[in-house]
Amino acid sequence: MRYLLVLACLAVGLHSFAQNLTSYYDSGKKKYGYKDATGKVVIPATYEYAGMFYDGLAMVEEPADKYGYIDVTGKMVIPAMYSKASSFSAGMAAVSDGKVYFYIDKTGKKKLPQSYTHARAFSNGYAAVMNADSLGGYINTAGMMVIPYQYKEYGDFGEGLAFIRRGDKWAAINAKNEVKFEKEAIRIWKYENGFAAIQLKDRGIYNYGAEWSFLNKKGGLLSSDRFEMIAPFKGKTAIVQQYDESDRQLYYGAVDTSGKIVLPFVYTTLSRAGNHFLYSKEKDFMKQWEGLINSSFMEVTRDNYKVSQNIGDSLFVVTVKPTSKYLNSKVTLLNTTGKELVPQEYNYEYIRHTKTPLVIFFTEIGGRLSGSIYSMKKGLIRKTAMAPDRKYELFIDTDDNADVPIMDYEGKPLLDKSFKVMYHGSYRNAGADADRFERVKRKSAPGKDSTWFFDKKSRKLVALKYFVLEDDDFSDGLLKVTNDFNADEYSTDGKTKYGFIDSNFRLVVPMVHVEAKNFREGRSRTRKEDAFGWGVYGYIDKTGKAVVKPMYKEATDFENGYAIVQGSKITDPVLVIDRTGKVKTTIADAAFTSIARVDKDGLLFLEGPSGKWGLWNLQGQNLIPAEYSIPEGDYILRFKDGKVNLVKDGKKYTFDQTGKML
Repeated sequence: MRYLLVLACLAVGLHSFAQNLTSYYDSGKKKYGYKDATGKVVIPATYEYAGMFYDGLAMVEEPADKYGYIDVTGKMVIPAMYSKASSFSAGMAAVSDGKVYFYIDKTGKKKLPQSYTHARAFSNGYAAVMNADSLGGYINTAGMMVIPYQYKEYGDFGEGLAFIRRGDKWAAINAKNEVKFEKEAIRIWKYENGFAAIQLKDRGIYNYGAEWSFLNKKGGLLSSDRFEMIAPFKGKTAIVQQYDESDRQLYYGAVDTSGKIVLPFVYTTLSRAGNHFLYSKEKDFMKQWEGLINSSFMEVTRDNYKVSQNIGDSLFVVTVKPTSKYLNSKVTLLNTTGKELVPQEYNYEYIRHTKTPLVIFFTEIGGRLSGSIYSMKKGLIRKTAMAPDRKYELFIDTDDNADVPIMDYEGKPLLDKSFKVMYHGSYRNAGADADRFERVKRKSAPGKDSTWFFDKKSRKLVALKYFVLEDDDFSDGLLKVTNDFNADEYSTDGKTKYGFIDSNFRLVVPMVHVEAKNFREGRSRTRKEDAFGWGVYGYIDKTGKAVVKPMYKEATDFENGYAIVQGSKITDPVLVIDRTGKVKTTIADAAFTSIARVDKDGLLFLEGPSGKWGLWNLQGQNLIPAEYSIPEGDYILRFKDGKVNLVKDGKKYTFDQTGKML
């Protein structure tokens, strides 16, 4: 069992790395999910169990104790409907409906017509199956029985051989059921890389003294050495363990294919990192600091690091052991000679780009400020951290004082020093320009230039005829522009005008509006003065046509197909209108609030006459009386997981979406 545990852990690490996704456990949610090689969560933790990816699919367990399969995007491609399941191999997976086992293909359809009392995953082109008499045999990928049911104990095929139990011995058989040799043993696992693991003696999990060795293809033992636990050979070496009676401690070492001990039994942890090893000699229960052993079995660093990311077979992003318990841990980049390649920083980000993989190191914890950029091709290319734009291979400096605001992955400036970035689109901009443009301005010409855009795809600089407000973007595909350099969001002097341009910088909505909001769901909220000099709101479409005439004293942007408005008098009711301006609902006993929105389920929170909050639906029904306040620390009311908290007389209450108090 201990061997199986070590073998499983190694298999998980190696195979999952090949798929670039590894499962992780969220201790808060008590669920499993998947992360990529950079540690980024790709598939959220929602599963009771998350298996390895094989053939592009992973077996997962849903809360109802049912198993199904997801792809690398997290999409459930085969519903969780099986009581038992195995990983995919040879395009098939063995599953059980609770009564029998059978094989399915990657679409979930039954692949082979036969059913079995038990069935295993395919290995080496064959699968072990069991009949109603609890006897095992083997089938090929076509479902043909190549070895009849006859064995009570049997293993999987590996490198052309499988081990079956015959009396007191284990026999190695081929696909023709021919016995190649026999061996006395407690158990034998399948061949991998020319050797099978054989347990010669077992004194129990908690009574050390088990004897493991390696069996070659002729049935001979690798050497006279015996080990407490072993892992399969990878290349020319295998990690093994021996028990030291003097201090009652298990120690790791390594053996090569000739049987020679190439790493002595002095390590309390030992794991692989490509052709190299990570080790620790710490004897504490919670071992965390590692050192590096190269492919020549030399310790090139002390165990003062913790590996966060291995990049290929020659570079390691590592956390450095603090020299004092009062200091925070830093990270650096380590090569296989043990040399630190960049100054020690506090954080890092690994960009797995096909052309030029990069590691960015940051000087502030959780920040993206001054640090170092290391290129896999060119080494350390800059000591000022840039925020990455992965799609167009650019770096955008977040420091307004930087001389080089935009660079490519090789460190080449893409703009001259007279320009700087106004904001970084990929991180601060949620609009349609995030993947295409960066807005820049000339350092020496405030108030003289119009707005400039750097097109990241064509790498050309474009000067607009207009000005753009500081925080505006291509929302809904259009960008608000103005004729006044000093304009701000609340300019109402009558001289400042607004219009909209498209992503080709064409003016598609004329610059005639004294106030206009960014487009949301194809509508922009605009304002004009009525006959009495009061500002009233309406809505235009992307051609500038007034689809809702200016007539409302108060109005919100559209969300989930609706906007909330109120007439020109304070006594007018609150209305919910659709995108054509048609009134969907009239709510007489409520007051307008600019933070109100209709959610995706057609519900909205509003204040009543007393200033307290309640809940209404699109039919105008008052589901929760307007008697409650927003909990302290919250700024807006929203349902989360179908629930919302409200406060009344200092006591908190929870409601569902029907208005029922929970």
